Amino acid sequence: MILAELMVQTKDGKSRRVPIDREFFTVGRGKHSSFRLDDKWISDEHCSIRLDGAGFVLDDRNSKNGTLLNGAPVKTSELKWGDVVQIGQTSLVFIEHSEADDEPGVLIEEEHALPEGAKTETIEMIRKLRMTDDPHRLRDELGLLHNIVAALGERNELPIVLETLLNLILEATKATRGKIILMEEERPDELIVERPTGATIHVDGRVLDDVVRGGEAVLLKRSPESSSAGREYTAICSPIAARSKVVGVIYLDTDGSTEDFSLKDLELGRTISSIIGMNVQNAREYRAIKREYEELRKSISGRFYMVGESPAMQEVFRMIEKIAPTDAGVLITGESGTGKELVARALHSQSRRKEGPLVAINCAAIPQSLLESELFGYEKGAFTGAYKTKIGKFEDGAGGTVFLDEIGDMDLDSQAKLLRVLEQKTVSRIGGTKQISVDIRIVASTNKDLAESVKNGTFREDLFFRLNVVHIFMPPLRDRRKDIPLLVGRFLNDLAANSRKKLKITADAMEVLSSYPWPGNVRELKNSIERAFVLSSGTEILPSDFAFLQATRAADRKPTSLAQAERHHILSVLSATNGNKDQTAKILGIARSTLYDKLKQYNIE
Repeated sequence: MILAELMVQTKDGKSRRVPIDREFFTVGRGKHSSFRLDDKWISDEHCSIRLDGAGFVLDDRNSKNGTLLNGAPVKTSELKWGDVVQIGQTSLVFIEHSEADDEPGVLIEEEHALPEGAKTETIEMIRKLRMTDDPHRLRDELGLLHNIVAALGERNELPIVLETLLNLILEATKATRGKIILMEEERPDELIVERPTGATIHVDGRVLDDVVRGGEAVLLKRSPESSSAGREYTAICSPIAARSKVVGVIYLDTDGSTEDFSLKDLELGRTISSIIGMNVQNAREYRAIKREYEELRKSISGRFYMVGESPAMQEVFRMIEKIAPTDAGVLITGESGTGKELVARALHSQSRRKEGPLVAINCAAIPQSLLESELFGYEKGAFTGAYKTKIGKFEDGAGGTVFLDEIGDMDLDSQAKLLRVLEQKTVSRIGGTKQISVDIRIVASTNKDLAESVKNGTFREDLFFRLNVVHIFMPPLRDRRKDIPLLVGRFLNDLAANSRKKLKITADAMEVLSSYPWPGNVRELKNSIERAFVLSSGTEILPSDFAFLQATRAADRKPTSLAQAERHHILSVLSATNGNKDQTAKILGIARSTLYDKLKQYNIE
């Protein structure tokens, strides 16, 4: 039989409910205690709770650090509903059962983690609740509090957590309708949760503004016109705050179908909002940290993969180091797969803007009809489907770098607007009239010949000159074959770090890679290494693991005679070995004398 319960709040913010199922119940660190706590400030048998006649009594068991009851040291004292016992760094809230309690066994021991900062709010709420003269109200509200703590302890996405919380609040209070609105810089954000689902709950804009700016919960009287019951009713609007900053509001009303809210309900709403606030703030900070981590990882890995000892790559590195600290516009050109985006990331990570965002947008991947709204954003109501204001990529990149990949595919209208951004450093959202200042650096890339596009009339000459302040050319892989072994080594190391096997590549296999023309450049090389790594069953990567490259190469060639094909292949291998005939013969699988015969036959010097 459960006689009473303890709601336990530990130093790490975890909450649990523990049943008192005997007339003499001890709490401590020792193995013989009825309830054991891992708290170094608590004695082996720290305190006890005993049934004495019609009530319960708290006794300190000569503990080393003492026992506090509602903030005051005690040796022996009567326990009442909602009393807060403090031992060590743990708080115990006493909840006595009565004969009227019809579900005494529902509260079993379970543990949940409170968000950082919410523990203080929870204990403060309990202290206020214990002043009530209604023990059943106390039990219900403590139960609600426990369920809220449980929901916040779940590792779900924020929208799911907020939906769960709103459902819990509506089930446990007089409220019949509710709405949670999150704010971003004192503006309503996109995350709005309403219950019941499909309900249209209007929150007066002036009330919302007062609550957000004032940071205080309000108890409202609502007119009969907005009630389904046709009578005046009450509502609560409380700020969701964390660290003195309002991050949202929670709105609850009775819709006239239940009794009105009281000041005690207002206090409950205020405390619940504070607890939710810490969870919202933590979720947002975690999201921001995760985003920064991804940017950092991409930035570091970007420079990490830009390995190269060839003169062409050394020139690229020299240019990056020289122009990264400036705000000069940069145009990066080169074939697809050469690593143009890695250059943009390296420029950003070594610039004074590295603490700001790097916003990348592929102009070729977005339909031209949508590109303008992506870059410039739009105001609410600007066109059909514009249900809310959208910030464009240029505004997103404020204080940082905007990377326009494949800019050669941008249409002329968008080019004209981009030119104004470069000249005036302002943007105007679609449907808006306000000019918004943006502090950004533009870095662009293309695999097209923009000078030729200017002649053809498909690219603006003035925009070309604006973008091409500094030009960086990324060489194709076939022109930097010296770097292939370095790249292969890097890719194999990365694959080994993320798997349980480690493979080496044979010299013959490396020769195959060095002789291949790599039309897809570094991207194709990386994919080929990954394919060979995954499919290889031995401890080494062999030439046969790259047979698919020869098949691809053969499919790309025009039909030719066997003699022409043989001559072409011998020339390719000789080129890859820098004219070394011993290595060429070994790769071809023929004797050195046979190779000399072939060279003579095909008139190869």
